[in-house]
Amino acid sequence: MTNTTVLIPDNLLPAVQQYVSLKKEFREAMEAAQAMKQLASETPSESSYEPISHLTTESEPPVELFAAQRQLAQALQEIKEAQETIEHKERTIENIQNSARMYTIILVVIAILAVIAILVMLMN
Repeated sequence: MTNTTVLIPDNLLPAVQQYVSLKKEFREAMEAAQAMKQLASETPSESSYEPISHLTTESEPPVELFAAQRQLAQALQEIKEAQETIEHKERTIENIQNSARMYTIILVVIAILAVIAILVMLMN
């Protein structure tokens, strides 16, 4: 393969640069369109889901965003409270388990002492 040099007149250089730029943009747009087609095939059709109901009567984007933000904050607060309740109940369960272990040890020691006392009484 041989290399050839093409001389472009100065007055055509901006048009050639614009052509190269447009060709690059076209290629990128075609790649994006292909990606969108692939996403479209993975997305359920419009009839397969119910539209989201409006959060406010105004139904304007800023108001809807603020309403959604309030709902999100409320949900996060509920989650935090639920986590605190779970942690409290886990600590309570752990305390009960520790108490049960302690009572078991005490009962075993008492049983051993009782057996020893009975054996001492039988030997005398």
